[in-house]
Amino acid sequence: MAEADAGTAARPAVDQATNDASARPPAPTRGTYLILANLMLASFMTVLNTNMIRVAVGELLRAFDISVTRLTWVFTSYTLVYAILMPIFGRVGDMYGRKRLFVGGLTVFAAGSAMCSIAWGFQSLVVFRCVQALGAAAVYPNALIMATDLFGPERRGRVLGIWAASSSLGSMIGPTVGGFLAQFFSWQSIFFVNIPIGVIAVVAGYFQLRETKRGSKGEPFDVGGALTLGVAVLCVLLYLTGIQEWGRGTWRAPVLIGACAAAVYSFVRIEQRSSTPMVDLAMFANPAMILALTLGAIHMFCGQGSTFMMPLFLTEVKKFSPAIMGLILFPGSLVGVIGSPISGGLADRFGSRRPVIAGMLARSVANAMFALMTSASQIWAIISLRFVLAFGGSATWSPLLSFVLAENPQERGGVVVGVFNMLRMIGGILGTTLTGMMIDAQMTSGQWNSGATVTPFGGVPGFFGGFMMLAVLSLIGSLLASNLRHTQAASAQLEAQRAAAGL
Repeated sequence: MAEADAGTAARPAVDQATNDASARPPAPTRGTYLILANLMLASFMTVLNTNMIRVAVGELLRAFDISVTRLTWVFTSYTLVYAILMPIFGRVGDMYGRKRLFVGGLTVFAAGSAMCSIAWGFQSLVVFRCVQALGAAAVYPNALIMATDLFGPERRGRVLGIWAASSSLGSMIGPTVGGFLAQFFSWQSIFFVNIPIGVIAVVAGYFQLRETKRGSKGEPFDVGGALTLGVAVLCVLLYLTGIQEWGRGTWRAPVLIGACAAAVYSFVRIEQRSSTPMVDLAMFANPAMILALTLGAIHMFCGQGSTFMMPLFLTEVKKFSPAIMGLILFPGSLVGVIGSPISGGLADRFGSRRPVIAGMLARSVANAMFALMTSASQIWAIISLRFVLAFGGSATWSPLLSFVLAENPQERGGVVVGVFNMLRMIGGILGTTLTGMMIDAQMTSGQWNSGATVTPFGGVPGFFGGFMMLAVLSLIGSLLASNLRHTQAASAQLEAQRAAAGL
Protein backbone atom coordinates (compact mmCIF):
# COMPACT_ATOMS: atom_id res chain seq x y z
CA MET A 1 0.00 0.00 0.00
CA ALA A 2 1.25 3.48 -0.82
CA GLU A 3 2.29 5.68 2.09
CA ALA A 4 -0.27 8.22 3.27
CA ASP A 5 -0.57 10.79 6.01
CA ALA A 6 -3.51 12.44 7.67
CA GLY A 7 -3.05 15.76 5.90
CA THR A 8 -5.12 17.30 3.19
CA ALA A 9 -4.13 18.32 -0.33
CA ALA A 10 -5.37 20.61 -3.05
CA ARG A 11 -6.95 17.84 -5.11
CA PRO A 12 -10.40 16.76 -6.28
CA ALA A 13 -12.55 14.99 -3.70
CA VAL A 14 -11.68 11.38 -2.93
CA ASP A 15 -15.09 10.12 -4.02
CA GLN A 16 -14.70 11.80 -7.41
CA ALA A 17 -11.19 10.39 -7.76
CA THR A 18 -12.51 6.92 -6.99
CA ASN A 19 -15.27 7.24 -9.58
CA ASP A 20 -12.78 8.43 -12.20
CA ALA A 21 -10.69 5.33 -11.61
CA SER A 22 -13.59 2.88 -11.65
CA ALA A 23 -13.30 1.95 -15.30
CA ARG A 24 -10.73 -0.77 -15.97
CA PRO A 25 -8.12 0.62 -18.42
CA PRO A 26 -7.44 -1.30 -21.63
CA ALA A 27 -4.42 -3.60 -21.70
CA PRO A 28 -1.36 -2.20 -23.53
CA THR A 29 -0.96 -3.37 -27.13
CA ARG A 30 2.02 -3.78 -29.42
CA GLY A 31 1.26 -0.39 -30.95
CA THR A 32 1.26 1.17 -27.49
CA TYR A 33 4.77 -0.10 -26.84
CA LEU A 34 5.96 1.16 -30.24
CA ILE A 35 4.69 4.64 -29.40
CA LEU A 36 6.40 4.46 -26.02
CA ALA A 37 9.64 3.43 -27.72
CA ASN A 38 9.60 6.50 -29.95
CA LEU A 39 8.79 8.82 -27.06
CA MET A 40 11.72 7.36 -25.15
CA LEU A 41 13.97 7.72 -28.19
CA ALA A 42 13.58 11.48 -27.87
CA SER A 43 14.66 11.37 -24.23
CA PHE A 44 17.52 9.02 -25.09
CA MET A 45 18.81 11.45 -27.72
CA THR A 46 19.05 14.43 -25.37
CA VAL A 47 20.74 12.42 -22.60
CA LEU A 48 23.14 10.79 -25.07
CA ASN A 49 24.24 14.19 -26.33
CA THR A 50 24.77 15.64 -22.86
CA ASN A 51 26.92 12.69 -21.77
CA MET A 52 28.97 12.72 -24.95
CA ILE A 53 29.80 16.37 -24.30
CA ARG A 54 30.85 15.71 -20.70
CA VAL A 55 33.68 13.37 -21.64
CA ALA A 56 35.00 15.98 -24.07
CA VAL A 57 35.64 18.57 -21.32
CA GLY A 58 39.40 18.23 -21.69
CA GLU A 59 39.19 18.79 -25.46
CA LEU A 60 36.95 21.83 -24.96
CA LEU A 61 39.29 23.34 -22.34
CA ARG A 62 42.20 23.10 -24.75
CA ALA A 63 40.24 24.15 -27.84
CA PHE A 64 38.91 27.36 -26.30
CA ASP A 65 41.67 28.03 -23.72
CA ILE A 66 39.18 28.82 -20.94
CA SER A 67 38.82 28.11 -17.21
CA VAL A 68 36.76 25.27 -15.77
CA THR A 69 34.25 27.78 -14.36
CA ARG A 70 33.77 29.35 -17.79
CA LEU A 71 33.47 25.93 -19.40
CA THR A 72 30.44 25.20 -17.21
CA TRP A 73 28.47 27.59 -19.45
CA VAL A 74 28.43 24.92 -22.14
CA PHE A 75 26.29 22.91 -19.74
CA THR A 76 24.56 25.59 -17.66
CA SER A 77 23.39 27.63 -20.67
CA TYR A 78 21.53 24.55 -21.87
CA THR A 79 20.16 23.85 -18.42
CA LEU A 80 19.15 27.49 -17.90
CA VAL A 81 16.99 27.65 -21.04
CA TYR A 82 15.69 24.15 -20.40
CA ALA A 83 14.65 24.98 -16.83
CA ILE A 84 12.90 28.24 -17.74
CA LEU A 85 10.88 26.87 -20.65
CA MET A 86 9.86 23.43 -19.39
CA PRO A 87 6.92 24.58 -17.21
CA ILE A 88 5.78 26.95 -19.95
CA PHE A 89 5.79 24.30 -22.67
CA GLY A 90 4.26 21.83 -20.22
CA ARG A 91 1.33 24.18 -19.63
CA VAL A 92 0.97 24.88 -23.36
CA GLY A 93 0.77 21.12 -23.92
CA ASP A 94 -1.87 20.78 -21.18
CA MET A 95 -3.99 23.44 -22.87
CA TYR A 96 -3.47 23.04 -26.61
CA GLY A 97 -2.19 19.51 -27.23
CA ARG A 98 1.16 17.76 -27.00
CA LYS A 99 1.87 16.22 -30.42
CA ARG A 100 2.79 19.44 -32.20
CA LEU A 101 5.12 20.44 -29.37
CA PHE A 102 6.79 17.03 -29.45
CA VAL A 103 7.37 17.03 -33.20
CA GLY A 104 8.32 20.72 -33.36
CA GLY A 105 10.63 20.47 -30.37
CA LEU A 106 12.48 17.49 -31.82
CA THR A 107 12.98 19.38 -35.07
CA VAL A 108 14.46 22.36 -33.23
CA PHE A 109 16.73 20.13 -31.15
CA ALA A 110 18.11 18.38 -34.23
CA ALA A 111 18.66 21.75 -35.92
CA GLY A 112 20.47 23.04 -32.82
CA SER A 113 22.70 19.97 -32.89
CA ALA A 114 23.65 20.70 -36.49
CA MET A 115 24.48 24.29 -35.48
CA CYS A 116 26.68 23.10 -32.59
CA SER A 117 28.64 20.90 -34.99
CA ILE A 118 29.70 23.97 -36.99
CA ALA A 119 30.24 26.31 -34.00
CA TRP A 120 33.26 28.56 -34.70
CA GLY A 121 33.98 29.59 -31.11
CA PHE A 122 33.02 29.25 -27.47
CA GLN A 123 30.29 31.93 -27.61
CA SER A 124 28.65 30.44 -30.68
CA LEU A 125 28.67 26.99 -29.09
CA VAL A 126 26.89 28.37 -26.01
CA VAL A 127 24.25 30.07 -28.18
CA PHE A 128 23.61 26.91 -30.21
CA ARG A 129 23.34 24.87 -27.01
CA CYS A 130 20.52 27.23 -26.06
CA VAL A 131 18.77 26.35 -29.34
CA GLN A 132 19.08 22.68 -28.43
CA ALA A 133 17.58 23.41 -25.01
CA LEU A 134 14.63 25.24 -26.58
CA GLY A 135 13.70 22.12 -28.51
CA ALA A 136 14.31 19.76 -25.58
CA ALA A 137 12.10 21.87 -23.28
CA ALA A 138 9.18 21.47 -25.66
CA VAL A 139 9.74 17.73 -25.99
CA TYR A 140 10.40 16.51 -22.47
CA PRO A 141 7.30 17.31 -20.37
CA ASN A 142 4.88 16.53 -23.17
CA ALA A 143 6.56 13.28 -24.25
CA LEU A 144 6.68 12.08 -20.65
CA ILE A 145 2.98 12.79 -20.00
CA MET A 146 2.01 11.13 -23.29
CA ALA A 147 4.02 8.08 -22.21
CA THR A 148 2.32 7.78 -18.80
CA ASP A 149 -1.12 8.35 -20.36
CA LEU A 150 -0.56 5.32 -22.60
CA PHE A 151 -0.59 2.96 -19.61
CA GLY A 152 -2.72 4.75 -17.02
CA PRO A 153 -1.81 6.27 -13.64
CA GLU A 154 -1.80 2.89 -11.86
CA ARG A 155 1.29 1.91 -13.91
CA ARG A 156 2.89 5.35 -13.79
CA GLY A 157 5.91 4.34 -11.73
CA ARG A 158 6.73 1.42 -14.03
CA VAL A 159 6.51 3.59 -17.15
CA LEU A 160 8.67 6.27 -15.55
CA GLY A 161 11.16 3.58 -14.61
CA ILE A 162 11.34 2.37 -18.21
CA TRP A 163 11.68 6.00 -19.30
CA ALA A 164 14.55 6.46 -16.85
CA ALA A 165 16.17 3.29 -18.23
CA SER A 166 16.31 4.90 -21.68
CA SER A 167 18.03 7.90 -20.11
CA SER A 168 20.46 5.58 -18.35
CA LEU A 169 21.15 3.88 -21.67
CA GLY A 170 22.09 7.30 -23.05
CA SER A 171 24.33 7.82 -20.03
CA MET A 172 25.92 4.42 -20.63
CA ILE A 173 26.56 4.80 -24.35
CA GLY A 174 27.30 8.53 -24.32
CA PRO A 175 30.71 8.51 -22.58
CA THR A 176 32.01 5.66 -24.75
CA VAL A 177 30.80 7.08 -28.06
CA GLY A 178 31.67 10.65 -27.07
CA GLY A 179 35.13 9.68 -25.87
CA PHE A 180 35.86 7.80 -29.11
CA LEU A 181 34.62 10.67 -31.29
CA ALA A 182 36.44 13.36 -29.29
CA GLN A 183 39.75 11.49 -29.33
CA PHE A 184 39.82 10.19 -32.92
CA PHE A 185 37.80 12.87 -34.73
CA SER A 186 36.91 16.18 -33.03
CA TRP A 187 34.63 17.57 -30.35
CA GLN A 188 32.34 18.87 -33.13
CA SER A 189 31.63 15.33 -34.29
CA ILE A 190 29.72 14.45 -31.11
CA PHE A 191 26.78 16.59 -32.27
CA PHE A 192 26.33 14.79 -35.60
CA VAL A 193 24.86 11.74 -33.83
CA ASN A 194 21.67 13.62 -32.93
CA ILE A 195 20.71 14.43 -36.51
CA PRO A 196 19.74 10.94 -37.80
CA ILE A 197 18.13 10.01 -34.45
CA GLY A 198 16.13 13.23 -34.51
CA VAL A 199 14.90 12.64 -38.07
CA ILE A 200 13.70 9.12 -37.18
CA ALA A 201 11.88 10.32 -34.05
CA VAL A 202 10.21 13.23 -35.86
CA VAL A 203 8.90 11.08 -38.72
CA ALA A 204 7.70 8.32 -36.37
CA GLY A 205 6.06 10.84 -34.04
CA TYR A 206 4.23 12.57 -36.88
CA PHE A 207 2.61 9.33 -38.04
CA GLN A 208 2.26 7.49 -34.71
CA LEU A 209 0.92 10.08 -32.32
CA ARG A 210 -2.56 11.52 -32.06
CA GLU A 211 -3.08 15.04 -30.83
CA THR A 212 -4.11 15.09 -27.20
CA LYS A 213 -7.30 16.67 -25.89
CA ARG A 214 -7.05 20.41 -25.71
CA GLY A 215 -8.21 22.70 -22.94
CA SER A 216 -11.59 24.38 -22.80
CA LYS A 217 -12.48 26.37 -25.88
CA GLY A 218 -11.38 29.96 -25.56
CA GLU A 219 -9.31 29.26 -22.42
CA PRO A 220 -6.58 31.94 -22.36
CA PHE A 221 -2.93 31.20 -21.77
CA ASP A 222 -1.47 32.96 -18.73
CA VAL A 223 1.13 35.11 -20.53
CA GLY A 224 1.83 37.26 -17.48
CA GLY A 225 2.47 34.24 -15.30
CA ALA A 226 4.77 32.67 -17.88
CA LEU A 227 6.80 35.87 -18.31
CA THR A 228 7.25 36.59 -14.62
CA LEU A 229 8.13 32.95 -13.87
CA GLY A 230 10.70 33.00 -16.68
CA VAL A 231 12.26 36.25 -15.43
CA ALA A 232 12.46 34.94 -11.85
CA VAL A 233 14.17 31.70 -12.89
CA LEU A 234 16.48 33.54 -15.30
CA CYS A 235 17.64 35.94 -12.58
CA VAL A 236 18.35 33.25 -10.00
CA LEU A 237 20.20 31.07 -12.51
CA LEU A 238 22.27 33.99 -13.82
CA TYR A 239 23.21 34.80 -10.25
CA LEU A 240 24.20 31.21 -9.47
CA THR A 241 26.18 30.67 -12.65
CA GLY A 242 27.85 34.09 -12.73
CA ILE A 243 28.83 34.50 -9.09
CA GLN A 244 32.29 32.94 -9.52
CA GLU A 245 33.10 34.94 -12.65
CA TRP A 246 32.14 38.42 -11.43
CA GLY A 247 31.93 37.92 -7.65
CA ARG A 248 29.33 38.86 -5.06
CA GLY A 249 30.51 42.42 -4.46
CA THR A 250 29.62 43.88 -7.87
CA TRP A 251 26.41 45.63 -8.87
CA ARG A 252 25.16 42.52 -10.70
CA ALA A 253 24.44 40.54 -7.54
CA PRO A 254 21.95 42.95 -5.87
CA VAL A 255 20.36 43.77 -9.22
CA LEU A 256 19.71 40.10 -10.04
CA ILE A 257 18.49 39.31 -6.52
CA GLY A 258 16.18 42.34 -6.52
CA ALA A 259 14.83 41.55 -9.97
CA CYS A 260 14.20 37.94 -8.93
CA ALA A 261 12.31 39.04 -5.81
CA ALA A 262 10.18 41.47 -7.83
CA ALA A 263 9.42 38.83 -10.45
CA VAL A 264 8.43 36.25 -7.81
CA TYR A 265 6.12 38.78 -6.13
CA SER A 266 4.52 39.68 -9.47
CA PHE A 267 4.17 36.02 -10.41
CA VAL A 268 2.34 35.17 -7.18
CA ARG A 269 -0.04 38.14 -7.54
CA ILE A 270 -0.81 37.29 -11.18
CA GLU A 271 -1.42 33.62 -10.43
CA GLN A 272 -3.72 34.44 -7.51
CA ARG A 273 -5.89 36.62 -9.77
CA SER A 274 -5.85 34.43 -12.90
CA SER A 275 -8.77 32.15 -13.73
CA THR A 276 -6.39 29.90 -15.71
CA PRO A 277 -3.05 30.26 -13.89
CA MET A 278 0.21 29.14 -15.38
CA VAL A 279 0.99 27.26 -12.14
CA ASP A 280 -1.65 26.29 -9.61
CA LEU A 281 -0.20 27.74 -6.40
CA ALA A 282 -2.27 25.28 -4.37
CA MET A 283 0.40 22.66 -5.03
CA PHE A 284 2.79 24.66 -2.85
CA ALA A 285 0.33 24.54 0.04
CA ASN A 286 0.78 20.76 0.10
CA PRO A 287 3.64 19.75 2.47
CA ALA A 288 4.06 16.44 0.65
CA MET A 289 4.68 18.30 -2.61
CA ILE A 290 7.17 20.69 -1.00
CA LEU A 291 9.15 17.75 0.39
CA ALA A 292 9.14 15.89 -2.94
CA LEU A 293 10.24 19.01 -4.85
CA THR A 294 13.03 19.58 -2.32
CA LEU A 295 14.23 16.00 -2.68
CA GLY A 296 14.15 16.37 -6.46
CA ALA A 297 16.41 19.43 -6.24
CA ILE A 298 18.82 17.63 -3.87
CA HIS A 299 18.88 14.61 -6.19
CA MET A 300 19.82 16.76 -9.19
CA PHE A 301 22.33 18.87 -7.22
CA CYS A 302 24.26 15.76 -6.24
CA GLY A 303 23.82 14.02 -9.59
CA GLN A 304 25.02 16.94 -11.70
CA GLY A 305 27.82 17.76 -9.29
CA SER A 306 29.30 14.25 -9.40
CA THR A 307 28.70 13.92 -13.14
CA PHE A 308 30.65 17.15 -13.72
CA MET A 309 33.54 16.23 -11.42
CA MET A 310 34.09 12.62 -12.45
CA PRO A 311 35.26 13.25 -16.06
CA LEU A 312 37.56 16.04 -14.80
CA PHE A 313 39.03 13.71 -12.18
CA LEU A 314 39.68 11.01 -14.74
CA THR A 315 41.15 13.48 -17.25
CA GLU A 316 43.20 15.83 -15.06
CA VAL A 317 44.18 13.60 -12.12
CA LYS A 318 44.23 10.08 -13.58
CA LYS A 319 45.39 11.37 -16.98
CA PHE A 320 43.11 9.07 -18.96
CA SER A 321 42.28 9.75 -22.59
CA PRO A 322 38.63 10.47 -23.52
CA ALA A 323 38.20 7.00 -25.03
CA ILE A 324 39.53 5.20 -21.92
CA MET A 325 37.46 7.48 -19.70
CA GLY A 326 34.32 6.54 -21.63
CA LEU A 327 35.04 2.83 -21.15
CA ILE A 328 35.50 3.35 -17.40
CA LEU A 329 32.19 5.19 -17.06
CA PHE A 330 30.32 2.69 -19.25
CA PRO A 331 29.67 -0.22 -16.81
CA GLY A 332 28.08 1.88 -14.06
CA SER A 333 25.34 3.07 -16.36
CA LEU A 334 24.14 -0.52 -16.74
CA VAL A 335 22.74 -0.22 -13.22
CA GLY A 336 20.43 2.58 -14.33
CA VAL A 337 19.17 0.61 -17.32
CA ILE A 338 18.31 -2.38 -15.13
CA GLY A 339 17.44 -0.66 -11.86
CA SER A 340 15.16 2.15 -13.04
CA PRO A 341 12.25 -0.06 -14.20
CA ILE A 342 12.56 -2.09 -10.99
CA SER A 343 12.44 0.98 -8.75
CA GLY A 344 9.49 2.36 -10.72
CA GLY A 345 7.59 -0.91 -10.29
CA LEU A 346 8.38 -0.97 -6.57
CA ALA A 347 7.07 2.58 -6.26
CA ASP A 348 3.78 1.50 -7.89
CA ARG A 349 3.41 -1.37 -5.45
CA PHE A 350 4.89 -0.11 -2.18
CA GLY A 351 5.13 3.67 -2.56
CA SER A 352 8.00 6.04 -3.26
CA ARG A 353 9.45 6.50 0.21
CA ARG A 354 11.63 3.39 0.53
CA PRO A 355 13.27 3.53 -2.92
CA VAL A 356 14.12 7.22 -2.42
CA ILE A 357 15.64 6.60 1.02
CA ALA A 358 17.80 3.78 -0.37
CA GLY A 359 18.86 5.80 -3.41
CA MET A 360 19.88 8.88 -1.44
CA LEU A 361 21.80 6.78 1.10
CA ALA A 362 23.68 4.93 -1.66
CA ARG A 363 24.71 8.22 -3.23
CA SER A 364 25.95 9.51 0.10
CA VAL A 365 28.21 6.49 0.61
CA ALA A 366 29.54 6.55 -2.96
CA ASN A 367 30.34 10.28 -2.92
CA ALA A 368 32.13 9.96 0.44
CA MET A 369 34.32 7.21 -1.02
CA PHE A 370 34.98 9.20 -4.21
CA ALA A 371 36.19 12.09 -2.04
CA LEU A 372 39.08 9.93 -0.80
CA MET A 373 40.35 8.93 -4.25
CA THR A 374 43.74 10.07 -5.55
CA SER A 375 45.91 9.52 -8.62
CA ALA A 376 46.88 6.14 -7.12
CA SER A 377 43.28 4.87 -6.92
CA GLN A 378 42.61 1.67 -8.83
CA ILE A 379 40.28 1.52 -11.82
CA TRP A 380 38.24 -1.30 -10.27
CA ALA A 381 37.47 0.94 -7.27
CA ILE A 382 36.26 3.77 -9.53
CA ILE A 383 34.06 1.40 -11.53
CA SER A 384 32.63 -0.20 -8.37
CA LEU A 385 31.67 3.15 -6.85
CA ARG A 386 30.11 4.15 -10.15
CA PHE A 387 27.81 1.16 -9.75
CA VAL A 388 26.72 2.38 -6.31
CA LEU A 389 26.27 5.96 -7.55
CA ALA A 390 24.19 4.80 -10.51
CA PHE A 391 22.01 2.66 -8.24
CA GLY A 392 21.30 5.75 -6.14
CA GLY A 393 20.17 7.70 -9.17
CA SER A 394 18.02 4.89 -10.59
CA ALA A 395 16.26 4.35 -7.26
CA THR A 396 15.33 8.01 -6.81
CA TRP A 397 14.13 9.80 -9.95
CA SER A 398 11.13 7.79 -11.15
CA PRO A 399 9.63 7.22 -7.66
CA LEU A 400 9.89 10.95 -6.93
CA LEU A 401 8.26 12.02 -10.19
CA SER A 402 5.56 9.38 -9.78
CA PHE A 403 4.88 10.76 -6.30
CA VAL A 404 4.59 14.34 -7.60
CA LEU A 405 2.21 13.41 -10.42
CA ALA A 406 -0.01 11.46 -8.02
CA GLU A 407 -0.36 14.54 -5.81
CA ASN A 408 -1.79 16.71 -8.61
CA PRO A 409 -4.74 16.63 -11.03
CA GLN A 410 -4.02 14.64 -14.18
CA GLU A 411 -5.08 17.49 -16.48
CA ARG A 412 -2.18 19.62 -15.22
CA GLY A 413 0.42 16.89 -15.61
CA GLY A 414 2.52 18.78 -18.15
CA VAL A 415 3.08 21.88 -16.03
CA VAL A 416 3.65 19.74 -12.92
CA VAL A 417 6.42 17.83 -14.73
CA GLY A 418 7.81 21.17 -15.90
CA VAL A 419 7.86 22.70 -12.40
CA PHE A 420 9.39 19.54 -10.89
CA ASN A 421 12.17 19.48 -13.46
CA MET A 422 12.66 23.25 -13.38
CA LEU A 423 13.47 23.07 -9.66
CA ARG A 424 15.66 20.03 -10.29
CA MET A 425 17.55 21.93 -12.97
CA ILE A 426 18.12 24.83 -10.58
CA GLY A 427 19.57 22.31 -8.13
CA GLY A 428 21.69 20.82 -10.90
CA ILE A 429 23.12 24.19 -11.94
CA LEU A 430 23.91 25.00 -8.32
CA GLY A 431 25.65 21.62 -7.93
CA THR A 432 27.71 22.09 -11.11
CA THR A 433 28.60 25.68 -10.22
CA LEU A 434 29.71 25.04 -6.65
CA THR A 435 31.75 21.95 -7.50
CA GLY A 436 33.28 23.81 -10.45
CA MET A 437 34.27 26.68 -8.14
CA MET A 438 35.96 24.27 -5.71
CA ILE A 439 37.92 22.55 -8.47
CA ASP A 440 38.78 25.74 -10.34
CA ALA A 441 40.30 27.30 -7.21
CA GLN A 442 42.70 24.36 -6.92
CA MET A 443 43.32 24.04 -10.66
CA THR A 444 44.41 27.69 -11.07
CA SER A 445 46.73 27.40 -8.06
CA GLY A 446 48.36 24.32 -9.58
CA GLN A 447 48.08 22.28 -6.40
CA TRP A 448 46.92 19.09 -8.07
CA ASN A 449 48.00 19.30 -11.69
CA SER A 450 50.58 16.59 -11.00
CA GLY A 451 47.91 14.37 -9.47
CA ALA A 452 50.16 13.67 -6.48
CA THR A 453 48.86 16.23 -3.96
CA VAL A 454 46.40 14.99 -1.34
CA THR A 455 44.51 16.67 1.50
CA PRO A 456 45.22 15.86 5.18
CA PHE A 457 42.12 13.64 5.10
CA GLY A 458 43.02 11.93 1.84
CA GLY A 459 41.69 12.68 -1.62
CA VAL A 460 42.69 15.39 -4.10
CA PRO A 461 42.23 19.09 -3.20
CA GLY A 462 39.08 20.50 -4.75
CA PHE A 463 37.62 17.08 -5.51
CA PHE A 464 37.69 16.10 -1.82
CA GLY A 465 35.58 19.09 -0.80
CA GLY A 466 33.22 18.72 -3.74
CA PHE A 467 32.47 15.04 -3.26
CA MET A 468 32.15 15.41 0.54
CA MET A 469 29.63 18.20 0.05
CA LEU A 470 27.57 15.89 -2.16
CA ALA A 471 27.87 13.05 0.38
CA VAL A 472 26.54 15.19 3.25
CA LEU A 473 23.69 16.60 1.17
CA SER A 474 22.67 13.13 -0.03
CA LEU A 475 22.61 11.91 3.58
CA ILE A 476 20.35 14.82 4.51
CA GLY A 477 18.11 13.87 1.58
CA SER A 478 17.88 10.30 2.82
CA LEU A 479 16.78 11.50 6.25
CA LEU A 480 14.19 13.85 4.76
CA ALA A 481 12.83 11.07 2.54
CA SER A 482 11.76 9.11 5.62
CA ASN A 483 8.84 11.58 5.84
CA LEU A 484 7.78 11.16 2.19
CA ARG A 485 4.13 10.08 2.42
CA HIS A 486 1.12 10.75 0.19
CA THR A 487 -1.79 12.83 1.41
CA GLN A 488 -5.00 10.98 2.12
CA ALA A 489 -6.67 12.15 -1.10
CA ALA A 490 -3.76 11.04 -3.30
CA SER A 491 -3.42 7.73 -1.48
CA ALA A 492 -7.14 6.96 -1.87
CA GLN A 493 -7.03 7.76 -5.57
CA LEU A 494 -4.01 5.53 -6.13
CA GLU A 495 -5.65 2.64 -4.33
CA ALA A 496 -8.81 3.07 -6.40
CA GLN A 497 -6.81 3.11 -9.64
CA ARG A 498 -4.90 -0.04 -8.68
CA ALA A 499 -8.09 -1.81 -7.72
CA ALA A 500 -9.72 -0.83 -11.03
CA ALA A 501 -6.73 -2.17 -12.95
CA GLY A 502 -6.68 -5.41 -10.94
CA LEU A 503 -3.23 -4.70 -9.55
